[in-house]
Amino acid sequence: MLDGSATDEEIYHVRLVATLSFSLSSCISIWSKGQRPMLSTQEKEQTFFLGNLFSKCYSCLAREALTKRKPLWKIRPKHHYWMHLLDYMYKSSLNPMSTSNFLDEDMMKAMRGVAKACHPKTVKHAWARRYLLKKVVAWGPKR
Repeated sequence: MLDGSATDEEIYHVRLVATLSFSLSSCISIWSKGQRPMLSTQEKEQTFFLGNLFSKCYSCLAREALTKRKPLWKIRPKHHYWMHLLDYMYKSSLNPMSTSNFLDEDMMKAMRGVAKACHPKTVKHAWARRYLLKKVVAWGPKR
């Protein structure tokens, strides 16, 4: 979608972003649709390659942003964890989707909603009581 006047640098940047997006999406898609709990050898090899390709593209974009002094593409602890996840997946063949728990993200959203309903002066104690009450009511008999 670049016009004819795009520089080599712009083309390189766009290709990096496209490759980054494709590799991460493909990796997660293979894990989502792959064998559980253990990945096949082909799935393991593909996702290890794609996951590392994502990391390399992200690192290139982070280096580019740092050079230009732009606050984009920051390296964060989750990228370090991503590399450990890939290494563990490769050594064990264990599908990360069979061991992942995404409930903590939903819980944080629920806790934020409860905390917003509390008065700022009492939020430290009131949110816990309200959250527990909310969970107890949710666990009660269905009508």
